[in-house]
Amino acid sequence: MSPRREKAAIEFGTVNEKNLVQLQRLNTALFPVKYNDKFYQEAIRAPDGFVRLAYFQTILVGAVMVRLESNANGSSRLYIMTLGVLAPYRERGIGAQLLDHVFELLASHPLCSVRLQLSHTANQLMSYKEAKAESLFCWTARTYLRSLC
Repeated sequence: MSPRREKAAIEFGTVNEKNLVQLQRLNTALFPVKYNDKFYQEAIRAPDGFVRLAYFQTILVGAVMVRLESNANGSSRLYIMTLGVLAPYRERGIGAQLLDHVFELLASHPLCSVRLQLSHTANQLMSYKEAKAESLFCWTARTYLRSLC
């Protein structure tokens, strides 16, 4: 494991028609799946805060996208659809800042849990989960070909 780098000075933004192509390119670089146009239209129509973009200087380096889901018991949960940071910018606290934003969303929505699909190589995310609020996470095992965190 490499030593932790200095925390990056990150600016956050939202997705819109003008930066949608940037988000598409970021997701292509990060994830082994190709998201369709419906996915990106959902991103544009998402409630405020449900898509958060992370910029280092003017470069889009990371993003998180969530949606509300209903549980069988009628309660709601946040599903983290995507969460990723480009490899050269990892270990700078950017992913943790994006997850902190998800926890801020929890404070403004009556939810019982957060659900995400986790890469088998996401050890840093597991450490974050253990440090923050393990009981809020419902882990779904799924293996991707490339690291998501």
